[in-house]
Amino acid sequence: MLAEGRIQTYGLSKDLTRMWVTFLAANEGEAWEIAVKLPVHGVTDPIVTPLSTYNQSLDLRFPTIVWN
Repeated sequence: MLAEGRIQTYGLSKDLTRMWVTFLAANEGEAWEIAVKLPVHGVTDPIVTPLSTYNQSLDLRFPTIVWN
């Protein structure tokens, strides 16, 4: 989903209890379709909130994720 551009940004809290993800979706239903495909779907209770505006001033490239 990152390579497809469906996930724009993400963040994970330091204690690993919360995650924020910005999806590129046409509507809330499409956002839910993306959310249920995430590998954490079975262990989380997601909340989808439509955004009215979003500003990403940098062209970010996601680095490789390494879990130690």
